[in-house]
Order: sequence, then C-alpha cells, then structure tokens
Amino acid sequence: MATGFDEKTLIADLKTWWDEQVGSDDPFAPPKLTSGTILDVLPLVDSLATVTALVVIEAHLPCEVPPTVIRPGGYQGFDDLVQDMLPRLQALVDKHLGKQKGKSTADKETA
Repeated sequence: MATGFDEKTLIADLKTWWDEQVGSDDPFAPPKLTSGTILDVLPLVDSLATVTALVVIEAHLPCEVPPTVIRPGGYQGFDDLVQDMLPRLQALVDKHLGKQKGKSTADKETA
C-alpha cells in the first residue's frame, strides 16, 4: 500500500528529535525529581514543544502539516507520539493526494 511517505525514515527522524527533547545528556538540566509528585502526570513532551517536530515531519510529507495533528497536552512517550500521529499524518497525506488526483483529472478534462 502506498502511503505517500516513508514511515520508517519518518519514525527514525522523529526518534532523533524525541531524544533531543528528552535527552539526559544536558549537564545543566535540573535533577530528576522523586516520584509521587504532581509532575508525574505531566507529559514528557508537551504539545507546545511538539510543534517543533513539524519541521521534521514536513520534510517527509508531500504537504504542509498543521499543528492540529498534535494531540493537546502532549505525549507521555515516543510510542505514544507515533501511535497518535501516524494515523493523523496518513489521513492528511491521503486527503492531499486525493485533492491532487482530483486536480489532475480536472486538468485533463479542460485540455
């Protein structure tokens, strides 16, 4: 099935982006808090920070990606992000390709 984009490459690039967002290599990062606090319910990457992933995503898709593909609140983990976003991205690409197909059919009819 043609998806309009290479899922494996997109996921690999998103993983790199994710690791940069939550990486533990920052020597200036605040120390990890103990569990059992209100911070346990906060997402690892919030929806505002996820907007920066749109640059990575758009490099793989044949169309613009609106911020509405991002789940409000953010994502608890990388798998959470992938499971939520891939179907949304696929629907976006399918819609885009459907419009392109309609345009090429209309162009042929007018020629």
